[in-house]
Amino acid sequence: MEIGLGVILVAGLLGQGSGGLDYASSEKKYHVTAYEDESFSGLHVMCLRYVGFQCIASDGKWNSTSSRIA
Repeated sequence: MEIGLGVILVAGLLGQGSGGLDYASSEKKYHVTAYEDESFSGLHVMCLRYVGFQCIASDGKWNSTSSRIA
């Protein structure tokens, strides 16, 4: 699965205005537009955010070598 800046932005906005992400539930109710056929749990979205933000270096440049996850 590739993580791109668009995925980070969408994942970052999920849950905004609706009380946040429900990370305690395993229900797959969040949709990331880059992955049209998949739904994600709140915890999975939080993991996508974390990995995505780790791909952004402290200088704000995209670290493409870290953008691939299993």
